[in-house]
Parts: sequence; structure tokens; C-alpha cells
Amino acid sequence: MKRILKTLLILTLAVAIAVSSSGCITTRIVLQTEREASHKPMIQRMLREKYGEKFIVHKIRSEGGRGGMGVLDIEALFDFSDYGTYYATCSPASNPDIIFEAQTGAKCTYLDEGYPQAIVEYQAKKIVEEVVSKYTDDYILYTYVSSPFKSPDIDDATWEKVENAEPFTSAEQITIESYVDKYYDTTYLVINLFFNDDIEDTKAFSEKVLDEINDKLNKLDTLALISYMDDEIKKECSDYMKEKESEYDPRIDISYNYDSDCTYYYSYRKNKNTDYKWELSSSKSKNNH
Repeated sequence: MKRILKTLLILTLAVAIAVSSSGCITTRIVLQTEREASHKPMIQRMLREKYGEKFIVHKIRSEGGRGGMGVLDIEALFDFSDYGTYYATCSPASNPDIIFEAQTGAKCTYLDEGYPQAIVEYQAKKIVEEVVSKYTDDYILYTYVSSPFKSPDIDDATWEKVENAEPFTSAEQITIESYVDKYYDTTYLVINLFFNDDIEDTKAFSEKVLDEINDKLNKLDTLALISYMDDEIKKECSDYMKEKESEYDPRIDISYNYDSDCTYYYSYRKNKNTDYKWELSSSKSKNNH
């Protein structure tokens, strides 16, 4: 009888703990959703105060914090305090096609955002589209502008100027030229272009397209990857990019995922020592695949 009572007691305690834990998890999920919703207008306000215009928050998510999902520690299980970081996918209300990510902490005491980079990406993309569309309308394009970063080639004096540079305070101030002037050689543009592999002379075509892009983007340090692939692979690549864009992945590295499936590709980088001419840095040909 004692054994039965002991067993029943253990089962009762187990059920109570399970129900309590389930309730805690549900509470955390509800709190997380409510906190994300409450941070949305705060991020919009901070962006409006910084740039003097209205912004849209498409989606927001939080990560980290004590008592987060997957934490098995009992003490953390009952800790509902907010230590998370909030990430919002945003656009200026004037142009929803300019998409960037804004980041803030639980108390909204700081704001990290990529609005200037997103504007430059958008401007560069329009320039590349203008060039490429003269030759074909069957292509995929992705552009990415890096945030200012320090590399071994950047001297301390230059980096100090970048760190002390006055931030942009309005969209009207932000152009490719003003962005480069402010951040010197601490930033670059990545261009990913994907064409159908039925183009006959891909090397000549690549050089022609890149020379024209270079004429229009001669101030911005640029890395370009031009890939040629069949319709099936190009569709997979396009679907992948749309999926990542819908999730908002600020660095959609399509070339990394599809490089091995390309029929052949040409990778070019502008060389500052040769008056910004494009240099062929690597290539695959039909014969080598």
C-alpha cells in the first residue's frame, strides 16, 4: 500500500511539474509575442527621430534572454524577465522596396540599423539593371553593400575618421558617392548576376557588361560574380532568393549555394591599381565541368 501511495505521489508531482512547465512555456510565448509587438512602434519612432521620415516594420522577432525557449534550467523556466535582442525588418514608407534590418535591446536604449547601406544597395541595383536590361531581360540580380569594417589594409588614421564620421540624418544625404566619401575604403559592393547558359561567348559578354557597370560605379569597390546556368538551376536559384528575401536574410549568398551547380561562371573584382579595371580572378568553362 505504501508503495502504491508513493508511486501515486510521484506521478502527481510529475504531472504538476509538467503542467506548470507547460504553463510557463505558454506564458513565455505570450510574453515574447507581446514584447515584440510593443517594440515595433518603438523602433519606428527611433528611426523616424533619426531620419525624419516614416518607416514600416514588416516583421519583428526577438532572440536570446534568460528563460528562452529550449532552456531546461528550472530557475530560468520561471524567469520571465526580458533580456532579449529585437530584430525588425523595415522599409521607409516612401519606398517599400528598400529593405533593411534594425536591431535594438530590451529597453530600446540603442538602435543599430542598415538604412544607409540599403539605400546604396537600391541605387546600385538600379544602375546594374539599367546596364543589363539593354542586353537581356532573362537574369537574376542581387546586390549587397557591406557595413564599414576594418581590414588589415585599413590604417588606424583612416579607421578613426570612419568611427568619428557624423552619421547620416536623412535619406536625401545618402548616395553612392556620399557613402563612399564618408566610409572610404572600409566598405564594398557585391554584385551577383545569373544568366541563362545559352549565351554563346560568355567571357566577352561578362566583360562587356562589367565594363559598363564599372563606368557607372567607378567609385565603389566592387566584387562581381557572374554565373551561367540552365533554366532548371536558375529557377532553383530564383526560388531560393525569394525564400530568403521573404525571411529577410541581409546577406543572401546565392553564389555559395549554387556555385557547384553552375555550368560555368566568371568572378571579377575591380583592381584599384589598374584604374578600376575588372580582373578575371577565377573561372570555370564548359570543358572543365
